[in-house]
Amino acid sequence: MRSNCCLGVPIDFYMLRCTAATQDGHIEAAVQRLWEAIRKPGERAWHPRHKIMVLAEFRDRLRVAVEGRLKPVTHIKAVGDGRCHLYEIRWQDVNVALLGPDGKVSGHDHVHMRLVHTEPHQLGLSFVGHLTPPKFA
Repeated sequence: MRSNCCLGVPIDFYMLRCTAATQDGHIEAAVQRLWEAIRKPGERAWHPRHKIMVLAEFRDRLRVAVEGRLKPVTHIKAVGDGRCHLYEIRWQDVNVALLGPDGKVSGHDHVHMRLVHTEPHQLGLSFVGHLTPPKFA
């Protein structure tokens, strides 16, 4: 099953539990939820510029999704057992700094981020973002 996010036409995005009146508001809500999933206070260090870059990466991918221009498997993949249309928007190798017990940077790691979403046919050409599975963040 091909996602609406790959059809090459504009689609609507709604973030679950978001009450924003605009699509940009729903994108910002999703960006903030992705940020909360990845930031892990006390475990990961974030330079302000690095944080801005990561947020921009999340925001840009979601904007490409609402334009219907995601690339299958690289940016989006179907998941689940096939009973419902469930997809994940993918960010591969997001660079994060790890903190040691002394609170100083002890190294760097790359994590994979996912925004799981559904595409209810009742909403037409759209997708609804859900929370990121914790195993990826």
